Amino acid sequence: MSRVVPPQRMVGRGTGQAATPTVLPHHLGTRLKGRYELIQVIGRGGMSTVYHAVDHIRLRGRAAQPHVAVKVASMPAPYAHAAHELIHREAQRMQGLVHPNIVRVFDSDHQDDTHFMVMELLTGRTLATVLPEGTGKGLDWPQARRVITGVAAALAHAHGAGVIHTDLKPGNVFISGDGTVKVLDFGLAQRTGGAEDAHQEDATIRYLDLVGGLTPSFASPERLAGADPTPGCDLFAFGLLIYVVLCGAHPFQRRTSQEAQRMGLQPLRPQGLAPHRWRALKALMAFDPAARPASVDAFMAGFLGPRFGPRALLNVLRMGA
Repeated sequence: MSRVVPPQRMVGRGTGQAATPTVLPHHLGTRLKGRYELIQVIGRGGMSTVYHAVDHIRLRGRAAQPHVAVKVASMPAPYAHAAHELIHREAQRMQGLVHPNIVRVFDSDHQDDTHFMVMELLTGRTLATVLPEGTGKGLDWPQARRVITGVAAALAHAHGAGVIHTDLKPGNVFISGDGTVKVLDFGLAQRTGGAEDAHQEDATIRYLDLVGGLTPSFASPERLAGADPTPGCDLFAFGLLIYVVLCGAHPFQRRTSQEAQRMGLQPLRPQGLAPHRWRALKALMAFDPAARPASVDAFMAGFLGPRFGPRALLNVLRMGA
């Protein structure tokens, strides 16, 4: 049996200010759809509870890995309906985002009023627990580069598929026991313009934003002002995340980007970071979206060199760079 992640944040939300569920949706030992036996809570957030579960169909088929993570929507009324829509849309979207640096989603279903999503069970910790902010000490460069390239590859793939994460932060970056970096929690992800369900999606996302779905300290100024999300919003959050990885501290002492802009705050250059890398990172954290790089690939080409540019990220990761 694989080692279970201790009760820390894994794939649930939990860093926003959303209403917290007062009870667990199910007792341990419950089987959903007669298949997924819930055996341990591994994460709780404002919108969901995540369980380590045994998939008895896989177990009977002697699958190599019968253990899965089951994310159960657990918002109280009157938010439950929106949470149910969100979890099924997240599952549908992520099933189309198959990538080694994005958590794998297998299915979603419901049993009576219980709506849930089934994912791969990860072993390891989130970046937020590996590197708590405020320590003043970041990761060493080889580790930092691996995290940065892994997140970049995940974002580049998602953006290429027309999906914007919208809530990138250390708690949504997972480092597996073997060092693999996985981006989690596309629960608030949105498609770029033109989606057929754009009106319904916009209504649900804005509704959940009101109950705390957005993480203000990693949100771009335009997102905080109520603008529709764009890939540039992810780029801004990626810049802040990289700064935390390198420095062990938030660039604006966890003030929001709007507050930092009003106060005229500017992040200090991370010690030892090469000038060309600092220029690229500063541009990524620009308050003005027009001043940011046009894409993840464009940023990576400036930050780490041309071989990390367009169509090269995944090959580089496969080679173990």
